[in-house]
Amino acid sequence: MKKIVILGLVVLGTAVGATVIAGREFQAQLVQLETKMDQDPRIEVVNNTLNKGLFSSSGSMIFAMHLEDDQRLIIESPWQASHFPGWVDYTGQLLLSLDLGLQETVNLLDRVGILAPEYQGTAGWKKTTFQMHLEPFVFNEGLASLEVSGASVTGSYSYSGEQQGQLVINKLAFSEQNYAATTFDLNDLTVSWNQVSNYPWLQGTAEVSAGRIYVANQQQNIELIQPRLSQELVLNQQAFDYLASLDLGEIKSQGSPMGSAKLRLKTEGLNGQAVADLMDVVATNTHLEEAEAKGDLDRVQGALNSLLAGSPAVVLQEFNLTLKSPIVLEQQTTGKLSFDGRNLPISYLQQIEKGRLDSNDLINRTRLELNFSRLDQGLLMMLGIPASVLNPDQAEQKLVFEAGELRLNGNHLPF
Repeated sequence: MKKIVILGLVVLGTAVGATVIAGREFQAQLVQLETKMDQDPRIEVVNNTLNKGLFSSSGSMIFAMHLEDDQRLIIESPWQASHFPGWVDYTGQLLLSLDLGLQETVNLLDRVGILAPEYQGTAGWKKTTFQMHLEPFVFNEGLASLEVSGASVTGSYSYSGEQQGQLVINKLAFSEQNYAATTFDLNDLTVSWNQVSNYPWLQGTAEVSAGRIYVANQQQNIELIQPRLSQELVLNQQAFDYLASLDLGEIKSQGSPMGSAKLRLKTEGLNGQAVADLMDVVATNTHLEEAEAKGDLDRVQGALNSLLAGSPAVVLQEFNLTLKSPIVLEQQTTGKLSFDGRNLPISYLQQIEKGRLDSNDLINRTRLELNFSRLDQGLLMMLGIPASVLNPDQAEQKLVFEAGELRLNGNHLPF
C-alpha cells in the first residue's frame, strides 16, 4: 500500500512538474513573439500583458500596423490559457480598430456589424496550432454591399520559426448599385502558406486559388473557373529569388468559353540586402517627404545601385494564351528583361541624375528579348509593320530591344 501511495505521489509530482514546465514554455514563447515583432519596423507592439500562473495564465497583446497618412490598424488579442502535463490549451478574441489620428479611433468590427472572432489552439513542446472561424455577415454602406460566409483560418507555428496556415472563404460577394451596377462574386477561395521568417529574411511558398470568380456590370461579364496563383520566395542577404505562376483557368465571357492564359515569371541576380534595405525604407516612411527628411533617400539610391550592379533580370518562363473568341489565337511566349551591371560606375544613379554620365547609358545597358511562337500578320499591319519582317522558316519570331533599338527577327522597327 505504501508503495502504491509513493508511486501515486511520484506520478502526481511528475504531472504537476510537466504542467508547470508546459506553462512556462508557453509564456516564454509569448515573450519571444513580442521580441520578433519588435524587429519588424512595420509593426509596433503597443502593449503586451502577461498574467503568469502555475496551472493557468492570461493576458492581452496589442500591436499596430502603420498605414498611409499616419493611420494605424490596431489589433488587440485578449487570451486565456489552461496548462496541462505537456501542453497548453488557449482561447482568445481578435479585436480590430483603425486609428485615424487626432484621437479618433474607429471600431472596425462594430462598423461592419460582426462579433469579435474567437480563436482556440494548443501549444506543445515544439509548436502551437490554432484555428479561428468568422461568422457570416453582410455589410451595407450606401449603395455598396459586402457578404462573407464560410471564413476560417487554421495554422501552426513551430518554435524554430516555421509557419504554416490556410485561409478559406466559401463565399465573398460585393455589389455596388450605381450606374454601372458592378458585381463581384468569389467562391471557394483558399489561401495557403508555408514559410520561415526572421525579419527581414524570408523563405517560403504561398498559393491562392478559387473555384470561381465572377465580375459583371451592365455591359458585360467575365467568369474565371479555377484560377490559381502560386509563388516561391527566398530572401536572404545574398539574393532575392522570386518565382510566380498564374493560371487564370477557363475564361468565359457572357457565358461562352473565351480561352485560357498562363504566366510564369522569375527573378535573377537581385541582391538580397539591397531588397531588404528598400523594404525597410518603405516600411518606416509612409510619405516620401519623411524619407527625404530622414536621409533615407540616400539609402534608396544606394540600394538601387547595388541592385543594378548585380545585373538583375526578370525571366518570362512561360506565357501561354489561347483565345476562342472574339478571334481564334494560340500564342506561346518566353523572354527576358535584363540590365548589364558589369563595370558599373560608383554611385551610378547619382551620376546619371547629375548629368555626369550620359543618360542613354541606362537604355544601352537594358535589353529585352521576347520569343513568340507566332505573330499575326494583320496585327503587325495595324501597327505599321510589314509582314515581310516575319520569318516563316523559323519556329519562333524574335523581338529584341537592345542598345536603344527595337528589332524583329533582326529587322529594325521604327519605334
